Amino acid sequence: MSSPVEDRSAPLGRRIAAGLIDAAAIAVIALLVLLASGQALAAAATPGTLVLTAAIAMFYRIFTEGTARMATPGKRLLGLRLRPPEGGRLDFTVAALRGWPWWLTGALAGIDPQLVPAGALLSLAALVPIVFSNDRRGLHDRMAGTRVILAGRREEEATTP
Repeated sequence: MSSPVEDRSAPLGRRIAAGLIDAAAIAVIALLVLLASGQALAAAATPGTLVLTAAIAMFYRIFTEGTARMATPGKRLLGLRLRPPEGGRLDFTVAALRGWPWWLTGALAGIDPQLVPAGALLSLAALVPIVFSNDRRGLHDRMAGTRVILAGRREEEATTP
């Protein structure tokens, strides 16, 4: 049985800060790819760049949250991790499902650039429950069955006299 201390939901401020760190990392990676491909900085606002950034965001989340650490670099830096639906390790499929608010806008930009505002609103709407729910779970967390929790709480509890 899981310890209630281990499953303590991540505080809102830490989740927001981790999200901002990860968004900055994704933006830097996308910018480096853009520059390495010989594109001008003006290309950063094109639908193609949105699609590229969405792909980078998807793989960034899958290959960080889908690892044994179950956390993006932003989450790790702030002492957070994901708790999968049945415990154990988060698989790549669940990590991809959980990441849809970060790649939806770019995916829609690839279909039709006029869909970008709708994608952005849907992505934002998925995050709103984090602010207003007691368990701090967004729609993407609920769909994937995951929770963002404070990492390492069981170990700290075991070593505290």
